[in-house]
Amino acid sequence: MPDPAPTLNSLLAKIGDLRASGLHLKVGSPPTFRVSGELVMSDYPSVSAEEARLYAEEMMSDAARVQYESEGDVDFAFGRVYL
Repeated sequence: MPDPAPTLNSLLAKIGDLRASGLHLKVGSPPTFRVSGELVMSDYPSVSAEEARLYAEEMMSDAARVQYESEGDVDFAFGRVYL
């Protein structure tokens, strides 16, 4: 049985653990972190199209989700502050 996909929260927590400045999610590639300007691939399994859709939906506002569903395209940013 393949390893389960990490949750968005666990990926975001990993950003803090690695002191990364970003997270890159691309279908067919494992989640990748930007650490000190370099892309560092994680040991997580590659992101499936369904997982990418679920991650995106979790990050999108309702308005962004409606735009994506009606136009098939949306531009948005997502951030969290951890203290």
